[in-house]
Amino acid sequence: STTVSHELGHAAGASDQYKGGLDVNGKVLPADVPGPSNIMHDLSGAGANQQTLMQVLTSPANTNTCLNGVNAKTGAC
Repeated sequence: STTVSHELGHAAGASDQYKGGLDVNGKVLPADVPGPSNIMHDLSGAGANQQTLMQVLTSPANTNTCLNGVNAKTGAC
């Protein structure tokens, strides 16, 4: 279930947070992202961290741009 959750994080726009993983721009991470365990960092079963949540909220796939300044982070149309 943790692997499925991790992969769903990718589908929602989150990047890996471990050395050798890919960031949201497709670049290989040279080191682990600092911070506590989270679903995009390891398979500990910990939930999403703030970085993951912001990546999902600001992902182009999740952004509704029907009006200037309106998007998934600020509200829907």
